[in-house]
Amino acid sequence: MSSGSWTNSDGLYLQYGTAKAVPETGGDYLSYGSNRLAEVTINLSSLNTSTTNIVSNTLFFPQGQNLFIEKVELVTEVASSATGNALSVGLVQDDRSTVPTGGATAFVAAATSTVLTTAGALVTYTAGSASGGGFIGYYNTQWNTNTSGTNSVGGYITAYLSGVSTATGQVKVRIYYHGVGTITQ
Repeated sequence: MSSGSWTNSDGLYLQYGTAKAVPETGGDYLSYGSNRLAEVTINLSSLNTSTTNIVSNTLFFPQGQNLFIEKVELVTEVASSATGNALSVGLVQDDRSTVPTGGATAFVAAATSTVLTTAGALVTYTAGSASGGGFIGYYNTQWNTNTSGTNSVGGYITAYLSGVSTATGQVKVRIYYHGVGTITQ
């Protein structure tokens, strides 16, 4: 059976054949309280070091209207074998190629290899913290006023590994976000 993907005339990314059976690594999970939780598992050996990689084909981070990213957690589940690497986690728009201003490092901006090489390491990134992404801690109706980013649409979560291309290991990224204001629908 063949494997592949295509984008239909509505702009939806579709997989067919054996590609459809590949397990997803991300999702939007139940979280009690005011925050919602988007979570994705990233296998570092699957990342290309020369381009930004979409790490989940089904997890689409919501549009920035009335959205506030409170914090991002990075958990190292399997220690990375390579030192000198840095991991960035961000967004790409629904066309799967347009990275909004500040989007490449929306959630994590160059987390150092010291985090990636220690199994069990849990780092929480908040606004202004070292390696904290540029979209953390900002609320705006369209993400494009008083922020470092201009994401006016939602996006797929991406990852980029700079440094050694033979890195192994696995990390989990958890993005805690909530709506701001009155829900009208």
